[in-house]
Amino acid sequence: MSRKPISLKFVIVATLLGNTIEWYDVATFGFLVPLFSKLFFPESEELEALMKTLVVFAFGSILRPVGGLLFGYLGDRYGRRNALIATVLVMTVPVFMIALLPTYWQIGAAASWILMFARMMQGIAAGGEFPGAVTFLVESAPSGKKGFFGSFVYFGVALGVFLGGMDFYLLGSHMNEAKFEEWGWRTLFIAGGAIGLIAIFMRSKLRESPAFQGIRESHETLRDPIKNLFWHQKRRLFQLIGIEVLETLGFNLIVTFSVAYHNKILHTRLDTSIGLSLLGLLVLMVVIPLGGLLTLKLEPKRLAIYAAWGFLILSLPLFWLIQFEHHRIYSVILLTVLLGTYMASMPAIYADLFPTKVRYSGIGFGYNATVAVVGGFSPLLTVVMIQKTEWFLAPALLLIVGAGIALITLRSIREGVLEKNLH
Repeated sequence: MSRKPISLKFVIVATLLGNTIEWYDVATFGFLVPLFSKLFFPESEELEALMKTLVVFAFGSILRPVGGLLFGYLGDRYGRRNALIATVLVMTVPVFMIALLPTYWQIGAAASWILMFARMMQGIAAGGEFPGAVTFLVESAPSGKKGFFGSFVYFGVALGVFLGGMDFYLLGSHMNEAKFEEWGWRTLFIAGGAIGLIAIFMRSKLRESPAFQGIRESHETLRDPIKNLFWHQKRRLFQLIGIEVLETLGFNLIVTFSVAYHNKILHTRLDTSIGLSLLGLLVLMVVIPLGGLLTLKLEPKRLAIYAAWGFLILSLPLFWLIQFEHHRIYSVILLTVLLGTYMASMPAIYADLFPTKVRYSGIGFGYNATVAVVGGFSPLLTVVMIQKTEWFLAPALLLIVGAGIALITLRSIREGVLEKNLH
């Protein structure tokens, strides 16, 4: 008896849900950093407790390359579907751990160590989630629609951050501070865990991607894809890192750092700063699928080049306009349009850079190494630059540098290589 075919819509939703929970948890943890410093490090001075909490948060990013290689090996050796189920499972368990975690006042210093362990698990799982989703979606896409399908991975990223920010904002607005600190914050992680359970169920219904099934049937899978990656694909790794620098800088400086930038640097009211951030995320969720649709007519590499040129030319004037209250919204929208367009083109290019037998591992290491280094330090570097120069346009300079690196790298990818490597 033949199995009922799975719709492409189901494949997209089941795949992007993992990225949604990943970034929902990242956003939620980020918003709760000040509260966590009080709940898990109350024995320290306020600034020291905040720094300790940020170290816990940072461990999630630092371990991403480890997760990229671990799940990349599993995905290239044993299949994309199994690796995708494993990543979302490993990601969901620590979400519930944090939701139910006793505080320092209940179990002492053990609470902070458990929080650290949970964040480490999240980081390792996150390192395998994004590259797995990119690999699976692009390999499952019909011919000519790989850019469109791949763009939904980044849609899941934007959706997760938006949901995390909205839940935090709505719950904080409708619950008094004492109840929120006592138990309200836990409901945010319970909601994230529920999304994870749905993702696990849906991914269990998926079938292996056609591309991997093909190399499995022809016995072309590698016993050691990691060794092959670093021995034979070094150029491709550097190319992925080169194009990913701009995406990581853009997402961190335009999206995740935006609340702090508007509130602390430009002295915008906190509620206005949060509103601008949520507006940017809404624009991102609209632009990314539209950018994916553009790849049906325009090669993803060409679309990425146009967006990179946009950053190179417009970053300075748009960040200059942000200082003016009446132009702030337009600047945020235009910056987010550039970012969403660039992000939409990336997944197909990532996947195209590597042959099927090392695709998961290649994206896993290259993408996560860039996110860990560039993403982890770009907000801090921006603050240091502003402190030293007293020039609030520092984020624009970093984006210009990232755009220059991206353009040089994109030009180095030979025409015709992209489509060939998908087979």
